[in-house]
Amino acid sequence: MKTSSKLIALLFVMSLVTYVSAQNLDNSSSSVTKEASLKSDTVEAVEATGISLSWCGTGPYGQVDGSVYGGTAPYRWYQGGTLLMTTYSSSVTLNFGCNGGVLTVKDANNNEDADIVPQGCVDHGCN
Repeated sequence: MKTSSKLIALLFVMSLVTYVSAQNLDNSSSSVTKEASLKSDTVEAVEATGISLSWCGTGPYGQVDGSVYGGTAPYRWYQGGTLLMTTYSSSVTLNFGCNGGVLTVKDANNNEDADIVPQGCVDHGCN
């Protein structure tokens, strides 16, 4: 009788340990799933964020005032494929020249926007 009572008690303890372990595993899995879901939402939010370029000019010496909205600094400013400047400021004055061309800005996440600056050192207004 004593042996059977000890065996039943041992089986009960083992069942209890198994149950508690399974609960902890389930809770751990649930928190990992929630964390993965939050990271996924963050990545989607970053991907959905873009940048918007605006510019004014061209000044009498070929300068262009550029502004970028959104994105993450640093910003890289290009004329065609040539890097003109890297800044942490969202507003810059660039030595663009009077020949015109494509003005492109890229942020730290490689989001980009581009626009064509017309040829000529005359005031083209703001775009």
